[in-house]
Amino acid sequence: MHPLTIDFHRTRRSAPWAGPLLAVLALALSAEVGLAYQRAREATAAAEQRLASFGSRAERARSAAPQAGATREELAAAREAFVRLSTPWEKLFGALESSASGKVALVGIEPDPKAGSVLISGESPDYLAALNYLLELQRGGTLRQAHLVRHERRDQDPRGGVAFSIAASWSDAR
Repeated sequence: MHPLTIDFHRTRRSAPWAGPLLAVLALALSAEVGLAYQRAREATAAAEQRLASFGSRAERARSAAPQAGATREELAAAREAFVRLSTPWEKLFGALESSASGKVALVGIEPDPKAGSVLISGESPDYLAALNYLLELQRGGTLRQAHLVRHERRDQDPRGGVAFSIAASWSDAR
């Protein structure tokens, strides 16, 4: 058997081209990062310039005098919107909620703020429940002159019941 000789001191031969290759790759990567940064700065500058031009256009539009007066239709629509927005809706809805019962289901509410009236449509299991709801609306104080406008039995519906409509004057209407 041959004696085993181990040389722990021997140096390995390295590839002479590896170091320069890695240096060239590092330089190429650095150049690409630099170019990407330059393109990002140019894009940011262009976007800021566009934003500034939009801002100056908006300022000119705000400071310019209105071209013409409002038409009659626009004024009427604005008045109607003002009336609807300034109406005390919470009192109407409060009156409807305070009169609610488990037997009556409201189907529709059609308020007319100009005229100060409201049309309430609902369904109940029987005629007595509809009349009790009408009585509660009258006692509430917010709705005046509440009266039954229409009622009909629902014979086609398997659950039966009564469909009704109540008209009332709204005491807080203008």
